[in-house]
Amino acid sequence: MRQEMVKKYKGVRQRKSGKWVEEVRVLGTKDHIRIGTFNTAEETALAYDETVIEMKGADAVTKILKQPPRYTPLMEINYMNPPSSSIDNSRI
Repeated sequence: MRQEMVKKYKGVRQRKSGKWVEEVRVLGTKDHIRIGTFNTAEETALAYDETVIEMKGADAVTKILKQPPRYTPLMEINYMNPPSSSIDNSRI
């Protein structure tokens, strides 16, 4: 009844019973937090993503969920006061 052992998601493993399990390592320690037991590898990876985002924030590395694009503010352009040029206009 075991599914073929495919390393689709790093860290997700299948028990002899056929259930899938995952753990999260606590940053800076050797401790692990068991997330749970799931029926599929995808459910397990998704639960990992949700847990790690709660623990480490939006920039956490995930397995399925993609990080939202980072907002990069555009440079403000001031058309009324353009940067001064290197040409000396006082002689003209």
